[in-house]
Amino acid sequence: MTSSQASNRTNTVSQLIDARADAVPKSTALIDRGRIWTYAELAAESRRLAGGLLKLGIGSGDRVCPVPYASYRLRPDRGDHDINQYPFSLE
Repeated sequence: MTSSQASNRTNTVSQLIDARADAVPKSTALIDRGRIWTYAELAAESRRLAGGLLKLGIGSGDRVCPVPYASYRLRPDRGDHDINQYPFSLE
């Protein structure tokens, strides 16, 4: 392992995205369902989402589990609640 690889292990995903956005902002970072995201766009969206999580009281070190709506199945016998009762938005 190189020293560069070792130092990357201590960086957060956000820090790695920001570093790439600084170095090559217009380069393709990912393609999602036909949409091409540049590193600059990905960094901006990452900061937007992080800000939304902070507004919800979720901070550094907190664990979250994103659940795609289509994959969520209610189990009333387990005490599950309908997520539509709790609208969620990062905006």
